[in-house]
Amino acid sequence: GEATSFFLVAKLFSKRSPHVEGLRRAMMHAWKLDSDFTVKRIGERFFLFTFEDKLEKDRVLVSQPWSFQRSLLLLRNSDGLKPIESLEFETCPLWIRVFGLPPLMMTYMVGYATSSSMGIVQDVDDSDGHFLRIRVESDVHQPIKNGTMVTGPTGDLEVNFTFEKSPDFCFVCGGASTSGRRLSSG
Repeated sequence: GEATSFFLVAKLFSKRSPHVEGLRRAMMHAWKLDSDFTVKRIGERFFLFTFEDKLEKDRVLVSQPWSFQRSLLLLRNSDGLKPIESLEFETCPLWIRVFGLPPLMMTYMVGYATSSSMGIVQDVDDSDGHFLRIRVESDVHQPIKNGTMVTGPTGDLEVNFTFEKSPDFCFVCGGASTSGRRLSSG
């Protein structure tokens, strides 16, 4: 019988148009998959990834964000039958690390309150002890913050954010960049 395939549609936030085989090789290295996949260009900055294994496709999807040549590569589930215009590429899941909180403030509630202005909070991981880790579904066109003020029992505290697996962001707006410029650190 015919093998079942599983699909992700990707949008690359870059002005450069990559070679499909270069994109496939880079993602194969980044994703460290046991089974193979194919990549097909389906638009100017859109690609269809076809996977042999559903679990590996799902792992790639939930491990976002991904980048290619420092540009955001945003993935969406697809059955391969809907037009790409029907898919939403306005938000991106980001893992944020929050530094500067006292140990007793490293809680789910503080994490939620600290990051809810950046998007929809999906998860708060308070198990590390050195920082709070928060997963936020963030608008790719909105600026990302380097930190914020948090009110604690002894007054206001300035906390700093770092972003895991951060692609390029625009200097001007802070959103996902197609210019290849990095987010300024200050």
